[in-house]
Parts: sequence; structure tokens; C-alpha cells
Amino acid sequence: MRFVEVLEHELGIEAEKRYPPLQTGDVPETHLAITDLARDTGYRPQVSVEEGSCSCLWVPLSLV
Repeated sequence: MRFVEVLEHELGIEAEKRYPPLQTGDVPETHLAITDLARDTGYRPQVSVEEGSCSCLWVPLSLV
């Protein structure tokens, strides 16, 4: 939901969120950890979610 919050902030609007019941096989929660990736490859992200979403955000004016 953090990504949606960032988009809402950048666009100045609140998204219409719908939360239907989970279906069989749905994952209720996920987390990203890059510890293994950083250890194995030395890669460390340099761009935050906020920076990344701003640099590629384009929404047709008809949707705003």
C-alpha cells in the first residue's frame, strides 16, 4: 500500500480502494528483503519509492 499512498500524494487525490475477500491462493501480506541480493551481488537500490514513482508518473488528465 505504500506505493498507492505515494501516488495519492503526488497526484493530490485519494484512490478509490476496494478490498474484496481473499481468494484461495491469495497472499495476504508480502515483504521485500534484499539482504541476500545485496550480499551476493553488491547491488543496493539508490532510488526510493517516492523518487522512482515521481520520475515515471504519467496519468491522462481525464483520469484526474
